[in-house]
Amino acid sequence: MLYIWISVFLFTVIDVFDCMFLVDSSMYKPDKIEMKFSPMYKFNEHAHLFDTTMTRYLYYANFTIRNNYLRPTIDDVINRVMHIKNKPYILPKTSNKGGPGNYLECLTGIPTSSDCLDCMDGELKVFPLKKLKNGVFTPKENVAITMVNKQRLFRDTFNHSKCFTKIQKILFVPYYRDDHDVDIVTYMRPILFDIHHITNINMKNQLHMDYDAIQNYLLENDSLVGSSKIGTYLQTRTKGPGKNKDNKSRAFYFRAKFLKDFMMFTY
Repeated sequence: MLYIWISVFLFTVIDVFDCMFLVDSSMYKPDKIEMKFSPMYKFNEHAHLFDTTMTRYLYYANFTIRNNYLRPTIDDVINRVMHIKNKPYILPKTSNKGGPGNYLECLTGIPTSSDCLDCMDGELKVFPLKKLKNGVFTPKENVAITMVNKQRLFRDTFNHSKCFTKIQKILFVPYYRDDHDVDIVTYMRPILFDIHHITNINMKNQLHMDYDAIQNYLLENDSLVGSSKIGTYLQTRTKGPGKNKDNKSRAFYFRAKFLKDFMMFTY
């Protein structure tokens, strides 16, 4: 068991150092680079940059890079994920469900910011899998898309909505937590969804119809309370921590059925 943990740790450290140099160095402004430990690891001290000659040392595995460099493209991220897929990573399970997604963003060079899209030309969505008794992997939960803005939902058609902007091109990366050690995460094969080149036109039409149905519910009721049951692929539901969620704070989600129908898991 100790050998396995040492091997996983080495994989993690090697890929973190790879992550530091994903973007061409000419795109960096060294005086504006900030590296710091993720809160999920409970480290508050800052990582150290020793000089500007690419000699950089980082003592633990998870950090974020905050800088004004160009975001990677979806193709860039695909290439990187293909390099790290099926490798085990030490990623302790915490109450922060977004931890594996944040970590993959680090590994693929996606900066942390409030920009609408993760990549220059699309989104990255990371979500967990569960293994059925027959050994088949299936999505464990629905996948959040974006928060609902009621004013925009009142007026925006599907093709002009923020929801459409967020879903028109998505790289889905599933991950699996080891049955015997939940602190070990393995990222699986990425799958690209492009609404403009989808071969199953019925799927695109269903997304459109789901959005329209949710919009009509809002127009008729002036509220989205009770709308979670609407939609085959899309749904809205409350989003946020705690039991007493604010019904005004809702988000669009992909239902697990969408992921199953689109991806046809063969892992």
